[in-house]
Amino acid sequence: MSNGLVDMVVAGVMVGVLLIGAWLRLMAAAVLELVDHNVVATSSAILLAFAART
Repeated sequence: MSNGLVDMVVAGVMVGVLLIGAWLRLMAAAVLELVDHNVVATSSAILLAFAART
């Protein structure tokens, strides 16, 4: 493998990890907001976040 290809694969993996982390933080913020405003119960909000993950 050439060095440039390895760099591109590593950069792609790093971007993927950052995007997954951002998505998880967004879901955590949504769960906290729903629970804080009494829109849904805590367990239901966690279930909704888990369902949105897939």
